[in-house]
Amino acid sequence: MKYMMLVYLNEQALSHTEREHCYVKSAELTQELHASGQYLDASPLHSVSTATSVRVRDGKRLVTDGPFAETREQLGGYYLVDAKDLDEAIRIAEKIPPARFGTIEIRPVMEIPGLPTNQFSLRNIMSTKIFVNLPVKDLDRSIDFFTRLGFTFNPQFTDETATCMVVSEDIFVMLLTHDKFKTFIPKEICDATKSTEVLVCLSLESRERVGEMVRKAVTAGGSTYNDPQDHGFMYAHGFQDLDGHIWELIYMEPSALDQE
Repeated sequence: MKYMMLVYLNEQALSHTEREHCYVKSAELTQELHASGQYLDASPLHSVSTATSVRVRDGKRLVTDGPFAETREQLGGYYLVDAKDLDEAIRIAEKIPPARFGTIEIRPVMEIPGLPTNQFSLRNIMSTKIFVNLPVKDLDRSIDFFTRLGFTFNPQFTDETATCMVVSEDIFVMLLTHDKFKTFIPKEICDATKSTEVLVCLSLESRERVGEMVRKAVTAGGSTYNDPQDHGFMYAHGFQDLDGHIWELIYMEPSALDQE
């Protein structure tokens, strides 16, 4: 049975330290649910100050700023889990960090006839996404570097040893400290300033966007490793980040993509 767990809390009552601690513990719970095969999806939400409420009354749309319910506790995030019954769902819910100062509402998910029953399965979620893992010497500097390039980070999977950089809806880059990275590999970490083990290539929406990102990377402390390459149907340039990892950026003409 699928259960949606809605996390309600008073975000104004949390200090920055308490909020960061909550993110770390939530990431640990997510890893635990992954390991047990019960994890389906989870995500924190932006502040309630960004909320917009929509209502339709007598055929007229009413749009107001702010959350739907004017209460001290507001919806702050959710978990979607697979549990055998409500009792097991309750045991999972009590492990969610905000349960200690907020409220976790548990709702069974309705199975709608005609829709795939496994649309939220972990197998389907993971098969459509890619997670690139890169070791970095200074995590804070790397976060600052990529932030200046316009990337964002998922705080739910961020702590003092790692962060999840969001490239797109289906592409993520895990930046990990060397000590953390070593726990996942049987070999030594490659020094990317001397040897190349992987080349990360991203497609962008225009030639101008390629040049813009390269310029931002150089300004933020990175470097280029070659000259721009114009192949007519494809334009490419790239940069090396603070640890020497190569990021190749390309723009492909739409007409070239349409050819079979």
